Amino acid sequence: VDYCESWYDGRGLQRLFCLFGPEGFTVDDDPLGRELLSRAYEPFKNTMVLTASTGALPPEIPHASGARVQLNATPSPAWWHAWADSEDTAPDVAGSVMGGSPDQLFASLEVDGTLVGVARLSFAHVWAGVSALRVAPEHRRTGVAMQLMGALADESRARRIRSVYAQVAQANSPSRSLFERLGFSVHHEYVYLGSSAR
Repeated sequence: VDYCESWYDGRGLQRLFCLFGPEGFTVDDDPLGRELLSRAYEPFKNTMVLTASTGALPPEIPHASGARVQLNATPSPAWWHAWADSEDTAPDVAGSVMGGSPDQLFASLEVDGTLVGVARLSFAHVWAGVSALRVAPEHRRTGVAMQLMGALADESRARRIRSVYAQVAQANSPSRSLFERLGFSVHHEYVYLGSSAR
């Protein structure tokens, strides 16, 4: 821990650690976690990693209007705006994260000229990863998220990808419920611990 703290301090960065464990684990369960708590580190971003078989996911069902999900290799300005409006991540950091995969697709669903939902699908080895799933507030609980997920599942199956994962904030009950309805189960959880000391 001393070495890691000096590494961060030498670069003028906030000290950060990440711990992971099975569903329901707590920072107190881990010797490193207990050490970090004793040094006044604060846990944040409790996240669940969920997995499913792509074969079990439903296909895309077109919107009542006939609209279909569009998949693009890069995010359009409208896609970026729809996602970034709901995040508190610095633009340069978000750009690095969203552009960090060499093989990815950005999904958009427009209904009557209005962008109502977005998502991102990245591919690595034998996995497909779902992230950045966002639905406009006025279109939630109308099937938009299910349609986006169906399109992502169809694309994954077309590439013969058998497994998919998604990361969901532990406190985000609606997202967790959506993925559970789709057949996802918890693989593990992780949490960051940060210190403002330098």
